[in-house]
Amino acid sequence: MGPVGNDNWRDAADTLGASMIDTAYNHYSEHIDNGFANFKSILTDAGEPGKEQGAGVYGHILSQAGAQLLGPLGQVVAAHAALYDVAQWASGHAQGKSEVAGNVAGVHVGVHMSNFLSGVTPRDKERLKNSLRSELCQ
Repeated sequence: MGPVGNDNWRDAADTLGASMIDTAYNHYSEHIDNGFANFKSILTDAGEPGKEQGAGVYGHILSQAGAQLLGPLGQVVAAHAALYDVAQWASGHAQGKSEVAGNVAGVHVGVHMSNFLSGVTPRDKERLKNSLRSELCQ
């Protein structure tokens, strides 16, 4: 599928954002067993030995990126969820550092996707792929 036309990019972003959030919160069991070997270590490694963030990063990225795609209302809701993770990290939660890093990366992913859909950045799939890899991959 190519980039969305100028007239309906907002609808596409809303639909995609809502779907990403739904996957993050309601289908956790479907992505928690995914591999995570090529993610940046900051996104996966925090936690007690054997209980690292690992594939939990998917939930943070999907929810935060989806919220960015939804626009201001989604961003406000996501900011509250991100603050919860900051509070956990500040209170010593073992996975907190990776959870917060996953939220930040998710925001950046959502901005890249939104810019692609809206035409703010060139609508080049390779450019988008490279941007997402730079945020998420080692």
